[in-house]
Amino acid sequence: MAACEQCTQGYVLQGEPKGMMVGTAYFHPGPGTVPENSRAVVLLTDIFGLPLVNSKLLADTFSQKLSCDVWVPDMFGGRPPVTVAELEPLVPDRAGVQMTFMSKLRFLLLAITHITAFWGIRSSVVDPRIEEVSHRIR
Repeated sequence: MAACEQCTQGYVLQGEPKGMMVGTAYFHPGPGTVPENSRAVVLLTDIFGLPLVNSKLLADTFSQKLSCDVWVPDMFGGRPPVTVAELEPLVPDRAGVQMTFMSKLRFLLLAITHITAFWGIRSSVVDPRIEEVSHRIR
């Protein structure tokens, strides 16, 4: 069964984030009636990190709908390994379409040129950033 067209198409959500940066994390507090520290959600970003507005807008939505605080750690220290502009031209624009040889080659070159960025997001680097945020909300 083939995936739908939307499965392979990303997009930037519309809107302005309503939360704030607290230390190294984006934070959207729950509604005022939520008892402090009763519960919270820690939302992890995709490879594009906090510079892409989507994670912040999702945090805002979750906070309102779940009536709790939502934290989004900056897992990449402000430097995600790739950007949407770098990756978007390399992936097919619809489901069921294979990457061309040239796209695969360009993807490989992108990976090679960003090897230090990928090394910088290994578990031993990212996990402490997430733990720092989780300790803040305990």
